[in-house]
Amino acid sequence: MGKVYDGVDAGMAAWIERQPVFFVATAPLAGDGLVNLSPKGTIGTFRVVDEHTFAYLDITGSGVETVAHLRENGRVCVMFCAFDGRPNIIRLHGTGRAVLPGDPAFDAALAPFGEAAASRRPYLRSVVVVDVTRVSDSCGYAVPRMELVEERETLDAVWQSPRRRAERPLPPRAERDEPRRAARPPACRGVGSGLSGACGGHHQLCAAGVPKIVPSRASVAWIERRLRCGALSVSSRPAAGEGP
Repeated sequence: MGKVYDGVDAGMAAWIERQPVFFVATAPLAGDGLVNLSPKGTIGTFRVVDEHTFAYLDITGSGVETVAHLRENGRVCVMFCAFDGRPNIIRLHGTGRAVLPGDPAFDAALAPFGEAAASRRPYLRSVVVVDVTRVSDSCGYAVPRMELVEERETLDAVWQSPRRRAERPLPPRAERDEPRRAARPPACRGVGSGLSGACGGHHQLCAAGVPKIVPSRASVAWIERRLRCGALSVSSRPAAGEGP
């Protein structure tokens, strides 16, 4: 027989944090919106903060429906199942929020996770913090007994690979473009200016040291025909409507 509890006590918290997987359910307010159910794993990424609060690390993955629903209405239910030992199911209902890396409270939200958060901080989307409004259990008699072979290391391995570690956030676009603009001589600033100048953006005759724009085969053929018949020089422009 299921029971409703006043909060998450120490024994329940210890059992919860030992589980290798939990399930997060959210839904939008719209009647025709899709309910989302996400499995979460990795020991150490879920913490019971106190009797009425829990949090988990939102590691970058392939979807972000949970956070979208939390931002809209905050409703969330997290479920834990016993796959070995005494059968049991725990459901934690509450109101959640996503604490983002740019938020002033982000460091405080990470604190309960220790090394589990420190090693994953570069690829955390947020910390999901939930104020628990209902704690309940149920029998779990229909949940099969299963043994944990091992945790999957794929997600951490991808984000902690040398290539990912070497990546750095790009600076603002204006800062990225400024060195390139400063290096371009005046003759090479007229991309799209026909065939005039050292680099008009239509051919490969560029002596300015900037990346060359490779023309299509049709463009090359059209230029060669015009050069052969004397109707085009490197300093001339195609008339309006001409060209390949």
